[in-house]
Amino acid sequence: MFDEAAFAELYDRHAPAVAAWLRRRVDRDAAQELLAETFAEAWCSRRRFKPERGSARNWVFGIAQHLLFGYYRRLEVEDRARRRLGVVLEPALDDEADARVDAAALRAELSARLARLPDGTREAVLLRVVEQLDYEELGRRLGCTNAAARIRVSRGLRELRREPTPTFAPEGAVS
Repeated sequence: MFDEAAFAELYDRHAPAVAAWLRRRVDRDAAQELLAETFAEAWCSRRRFKPERGSARNWVFGIAQHLLFGYYRRLEVEDRARRRLGVVLEPALDDEADARVDAAALRAELSARLARLPDGTREAVLLRVVEQLDYEELGRRLGCTNAAARIRVSRGLRELRREPTPTFAPEGAVS
């Protein structure tokens, strides 16, 4: 779908917004790595981009979100392994440590909100957002029409947005 020039334009147009979005969720180094992974994944899967499914911006942000969830899962696995082995990390006295604490609290809040959703709605949201299924595949998995799948996802996301999300950005940061 994208040739090199079109992809360069895509990068120039959306990389700053994706980078800012990632920096609000992880430390600077992780954000840079995730940004690079996002556009590497976008380049590798550029032939699968379908404009009729949504904008290029949403596609790139979807890739970034998927990679961010994977990053959080890896951190959780590493943390569990450290606890099992009895490895204690000395707390860092910097913004990175604060950001990790904030991210853990935000993850816990999101998990609590997801748990309050009805089972079918929660499953629809997770399949769409985490696994990034298109609505056709989502409908197949849920045993419903594409329209019904869209409605479930929409309702679920609306419910998740209802309660104000705690902001964990450092003072002076814009979220």
